[in-house]
Amino acid sequence: MAGGGESSILRYFKKGAEVEVNSDDDGFRGSWFAATVIRPPKDESSKVLVEYKTLTEDEAGKRPLREPLQLVQLRPPPPQENRTSFEFSDEVDAYYNDGWWEGVITRKFEGKDKYTVFFRGSREELSFTASQLRLHREWATGEKWVPPLLPSSHPNKTPLSAEAEDSTVATEHNFNPGNHAEASSDEDGFENESIQYHKTTPSSAEAKDGMVVTKHIFNSGDHAEASSDEDGFKGAWFPVTVLEKTAAGKYLIEYKKLMNDDGTGFLREEINELHLRPSPPDVGVVDRFKVNDQVDAFYNDCWWVGRVTKVLVKERYSVYFENPPEELKFEHSDLRVHQEWRNGKWHCS
Repeated sequence: MAGGGESSILRYFKKGAEVEVNSDDDGFRGSWFAATVIRPPKDESSKVLVEYKTLTEDEAGKRPLREPLQLVQLRPPPPQENRTSFEFSDEVDAYYNDGWWEGVITRKFEGKDKYTVFFRGSREELSFTASQLRLHREWATGEKWVPPLLPSSHPNKTPLSAEAEDSTVATEHNFNPGNHAEASSDEDGFENESIQYHKTTPSSAEAKDGMVVTKHIFNSGDHAEASSDEDGFKGAWFPVTVLEKTAAGKYLIEYKKLMNDDGTGFLREEINELHLRPSPPDVGVVDRFKVNDQVDAFYNDCWWVGRVTKVLVKERYSVYFENPPEELKFEHSDLRVHQEWRNGKWHCS
């Protein structure tokens, strides 16, 4: 930083600091892994070398994985509130396969310490106990947690030995236990190094019928946004119009930008309500976005969540996306303030 002042965001990522890492590997969007900073960043544009606490470079588990990452992939670990119970439709993080995964509670078993969690990224439902869950929060612009932490919060404790139980679906995913992946880096000293490591992810499958209860009622003519299961579009939201609710309990929608195969009209499709959310409300015009602001960027006819990495001239910005990992440039008019749809309400991050 010019002038000798340290950026406020850099103070969280000094050598030895505990952090959580958002993985940008295919199939791992929405996951967070505990790590320690080994080499801190020199400035906001340089990478951070971290050592994972639960991921290793080999199946034997003898060498902790080290990886250079972008600053936007890191955040401080959220404090734990030691909740003993959760409610239907709570947005949560579930501890599974050595990391925290973003999901939503779709069933609460009365009289039991058991919850079914739906993972939007993999379209899977799994069962967890309260000790394996935490309320989902976003590390928002302004360096605060959204929703805010309660005064009784305590430092986060990771249930490293916790295992998800009573899976409601069969495992069907490109990444299976025992698979290996490779990550390359352009960090100084890492240009020609390929990092090999072992990760597993919740499987890719549809939620079972009867396990999900509608958390928001959509009416004919409502403007909404729909997510997709297709490879390359996970995490994206398409503008749609709700046409009707079908006999199968799903919604018939019409895309506002996507055409049908013969090009005679806009594409129509039946989708589950967990793939659908209302259009986010207008929160006013932002004159200028800042570095590290979380935004939605309109690209390929849909909205993608990213973070501003550079403020360019003529109201243009560089935005980094986690999945797939890439950085693209956008006009100011192609960006909007990122909002999260949680518990039936919109929250600004």
